[in-house]
Amino acid sequence: HTPSSPTPQSLEEQQFQIENIKQISRAHNSLGLNILKQKISEDKNNNIFLSPSSIHLALSMVYNGAAADTKAAIAKTLMVEGVDLDIFNNANKVILNFLKSPDPKVQVLIANSIWIRKNFLIKPDFLTVNQNFFQAKIDSLDFDQPGAADVINLWVKENTKNKITSIIPPPIPDSAMMYL
Repeated sequence: HTPSSPTPQSLEEQQFQIENIKQISRAHNSLGLNILKQKISEDKNNNIFLSPSSIHLALSMVYNGAAADTKAAIAKTLMVEGVDLDIFNNANKVILNFLKSPDPKVQVLIANSIWIRKNFLIKPDFLTVNQNFFQAKIDSLDFDQPGAADVINLWVKENTKNKITSIIPPPIPDSAMMYL
């Protein structure tokens, strides 16, 4: 046994982590396929493009702030019922990092953000988890200002290299407290 060789316990831990990542990765794909099937059944005449992992990651961010029945419903949708939250978040972090650098010749942009209405209180743990595991930009914004939607849309445009130029139509409704 050399100092650089893994111990049997660390091999078990690595295998456990790999299995968790595989489970969450399968959940990303299953959710995407289910949504694709639904979209195809609704509109058989058009091409449909979606990113299963983007959908799963966005719902995963929301899942971290949900409680009770809502959390259970999201877990069912994400196909992660019974998965420990720390394991879930760590697996998503690994998947996110992998997706961002699959090959030096391929560029994949994944930009997560949380925009919070100014003076709306959010649990700090929710924000920390989304920053640490989902690499989310967190920003507070006065949604009542006429240019608030433009600020968010500009960030999206810059972080998608102009592939998505607008995601939130102005004006932002009074009922909106947060955008993910």
